[in-house]
Amino acid sequence: MDILATRDDIVVKHFLAIDVFRNDQSKEEIEIDEISNFDAITDDIGIHNKIIIAIPKLSPRAQKVAEAQKIRVLGNNDLKSLFSDNSSLSSWQK
Repeated sequence: MDILATRDDIVVKHFLAIDVFRNDQSKEEIEIDEISNFDAITDDIGIHNKIIIAIPKLSPRAQKVAEAQKIRVLGNNDLKSLFSDNSSLSSWQK
């Protein structure tokens, strides 16, 4: 886990875990085992709000696991649009 953020609104304390996955030269996609490991660690410590930054992208199986576990995934294209147009920042806010 690369980033752990908290927000305390007095009634409830919210936690957000963010992990950045970068591929190495030998593979083009982030595989399922890395996503499953991140999910297991965050579940074990009670974090339910999760974001993965996948560079360049997740494999199709890893994407399905992320969707099933309600992990928000940001890939190369998401990051490019997020940082190139400030108006798109509001689309990532809940």
